[in-house]
Amino acid sequence: DNVKGSAAALKKEEATMEKYEKEKRNRRKTRGEPKDPRDEKSQALQALELYLPIDIQDRTTRHIYDQMRYGPQVEVFTLDTREGTLGKTQTAWLTEQITNSTCTWKIIVSPSPLVHPLPLKKKQGKKQTRQKHTASTTLKKKLPTHSHSTTGTEEENAASTRIQAISRGRMQRRRPPQARTSAAAMTPKSPSKQA
Repeated sequence: DNVKGSAAALKKEEATMEKYEKEKRNRRKTRGEPKDPRDEKSQALQALELYLPIDIQDRTTRHIYDQMRYGPQVEVFTLDTREGTLGKTQTAWLTEQITNSTCTWKIIVSPSPLVHPLPLKKKQGKKQTRQKHTASTTLKKKLPTHSHSTTGTEEENAASTRIQAISRGRMQRRRPPQARTSAAAMTPKSPSKQA
């Protein structure tokens, strides 16, 4: 009787172990398999649409770059430079929008610089250097130019110079002229004795 009970318990244990090993093999097989990329992309786009502060839902083409107009004077263009440079479609869109815009101020918002103010490093490969140079010169050629004459008031000229410096990434924090006084001038003077 004990032998039959032990044999039944042993068979049950073997069946449990076999089932466990089979599940373990199945887990190992499916662990490295990639998931459906379309499913991940749709989830990522849904998360982007939920958290991005621009309305993408009613567009037929899915792109992130956009334009926003703030009255008759200012138009802001946001770009998508995740690939490093603008693509042909986005460059064509940007040049068309800027050319057709009637606003005085056209502001381009980009997470990476469109035109590199400094020469590219020699370490970079020829292809990468050529791509960046081509993208920036193409954009320079296509964008309409206008004069930055200094015919305005001194305040307007200073503001224009600051804006140009900021756009080039060269603006440094400067203290106002009143704060540039020397340390000696800042020490309190002792009251002079009057006779």
